[in-house]
Amino acid sequence: MSQSSPPIPSPHALQIFGLAILVVVAAGTVHNFLISGEGASASLHPISAFGYAALGLGLIFHEWIRRGTWIWPLVSGTIVLVSLQKLSEVFIPGWFQVLNAPIFLNWKSAAGFNSTFSIGTAIALVSLHMSFNLARQVRSVALLFLGIATAGTLFNLLSLSFQLILWTGDLSQFSLAAMMFGSAAMTYALRNAALMRPLFSHAPYGFFTRTLVVGAILVPWISGAFYVRNAQINPEDLFGLQLAFALIGWIMLALVLIIGHAMEGWSSALKRAIRNDPLIRLRTRQGLSESFKQVTDHQGVILFDLDNFETFSEIHGYELGNQVMRDIARGTSSSLRHGDILARWGGTQFLAVLPVPNEDGLMVAAERLRALVESLNPETIGSNEPRITASFGVSMVQAKETNIDGAAERAEEALFAAKALGQNRVVRASSLPINDRDITLDKPLLTAPKPEMTMRHEEDPY
Repeated sequence: MSQSSPPIPSPHALQIFGLAILVVVAAGTVHNFLISGEGASASLHPISAFGYAALGLGLIFHEWIRRGTWIWPLVSGTIVLVSLQKLSEVFIPGWFQVLNAPIFLNWKSAAGFNSTFSIGTAIALVSLHMSFNLARQVRSVALLFLGIATAGTLFNLLSLSFQLILWTGDLSQFSLAAMMFGSAAMTYALRNAALMRPLFSHAPYGFFTRTLVVGAILVPWISGAFYVRNAQINPEDLFGLQLAFALIGWIMLALVLIIGHAMEGWSSALKRAIRNDPLIRLRTRQGLSESFKQVTDHQGVILFDLDNFETFSEIHGYELGNQVMRDIARGTSSSLRHGDILARWGGTQFLAVLPVPNEDGLMVAAERLRALVESLNPETIGSNEPRITASFGVSMVQAKETNIDGAAERAEEALFAAKALGQNRVVRASSLPINDRDITLDKPLLTAPKPEMTMRHEEDPY
């Protein structure tokens, strides 16, 4: 799918995610004042609450934001800068302290917040806001930030599992929940990206990819929790243990997405092979049928079959025979007008669909193709050797017909008649005898045996 495809296909889904984030923020804020205290689980830090609430509102009003407003860049940019300040204070020695300054810490304690603006939350806020802001402009970079947010979410999910088992309370469940909803929302928003498409595909490989993703998330989480529960863990080794199990999950998830992307490519290649003939690079019967969702009675069908192709190929070799078939396909296709469609109907049969006012126009086009096919024989063929020609049957699409099947069947009967009359000619379906029409000479045409009109199977790569 092209990069120009809209990255946010369903605004209602994103609004639901945004509303869920706001509910989590509200619950975390209430928890701060009614439940939180010494010994209780960690609450939602006010900076975290503001950052996630802004993301939730951005998801809800993303269409308004997309039209352009100075408020959103100011709010989102402030959140990103504050989060980067937190990360700089932690990782850069000598960086000036703002969030860890005594005045700020004293204010937080006085307000009754039992919470910490953690490194994981800061990384998540930077990643999610940047992914949201870049989703429509630079999708590849937005996908990179989403990957960082997802990796952080999986790590924090694993941390929560370990801490619940060890009865510690350093991680806010509200921050983790908002992080999960935000990552899920941006995954959905970027579902047209190449790595994300398999997750949302209705094809069998889509279900397989989603199943593997769930496994990539649950296996490290369950195995890590089981290990911590049954092993004697040194508190100093806990972070390294969390990182090790998280790394397993990250690698598994990355491999699953790569495998899903590869399966999508294989599926697309198979569909192209089904819809397009690899030998002569024309549509197949299925590809042609899919091209016509609706037909009109001003369309006609030309069905033609190559004469003497089997004999020609047995004498001169199937390699030369296939080359002649490619030349015929290329020549007839290039001779058609814009809007005409040519397909390989099967074996040595070709079918063209043309917009024409009546059957007379269809006959003129078919005769032009017949002469063209006759002229495409290799010059090395001797005068006594069989030459490749083509027999044609034509029929108009009739009123109330919704596809080309009926016209193709009538054209096929006309094609059989052309074969019976001596090949290398054009017969219109309307000239054939029908029902109780009083005929004598034409009757054998309907009962004549249908000639062999297919290539030797093992020699046809299609």
